[in-house]
Order: sequence, then structure tokens, then C-alpha cells
Amino acid sequence: MAQQPLSTHMAPTFLRSVPASAWLEAPDSLCVLGMDLPDNPQARYLRRCGDWVVWRAGPGRRGDARYWAGHRTDADRWCTFRVFPDGSGVGTTPDGQTVTRLRHWKRQLRLTR
Repeated sequence: MAQQPLSTHMAPTFLRSVPASAWLEAPDSLCVLGMDLPDNPQARYLRRCGDWVVWRAGPGRRGDARYWAGHRTDADRWCTFRVFPDGSGVGTTPDGQTVTRLRHWKRQLRLTR
């Protein structure tokens, strides 16, 4: 069975902190997002960013966390950004660039269709 576009399975944007386990057809890359982080946090829905749907495993500040963005119409297009406890980070943008700031990663999400 082909995966449905992310937008057909997403909660409305006014709902926050929806766990990835609530999405029955969640990609494996999203389901295992926090498995290597302290306390194995489950990914939770954050928001849309352009054509991308953003989830996070871990705390929003001062801790190990990983962000995952999936394209709203193509579940095979996704990228991640890792944030470390010291505030540094590294991730890959949808077009394959490596960035070290979460702000730059989110900017590329908004710019990439």
C-alpha cells in the first residue's frame, strides 16, 4: 500500500504535541527519531513550515533533540536537524546542504518546494 501524503494524516495546526504514534502510517525515520537520545523521547508534531511538516523528539531548549521535516505531499522526502545540549547543531536541508544553525535549516524548509 502506498503511503498517503503527510497532509492527509496531519492534525490541524491548532493541535500541538501530537505524538508520532498517533499517525498510523508514520515513516520509520520519524518513529525512531529520538531512540538514540537520552530518555528515548517520542517525536511530537510541532508545525508546518512551508510545504514541510515539522516534528521534534526531545526538549525545545537546553537538551538533546532532533527535528524531522517531511514534505506534505511526498512522504519519501524528509530531512533532519540535531541539536546538542551546548546549543550547537547540525542537519541536512531538503536540497542536501549541511547546516549548523536551526534557523538556517527552517529557512531552507520554507524556500524548498
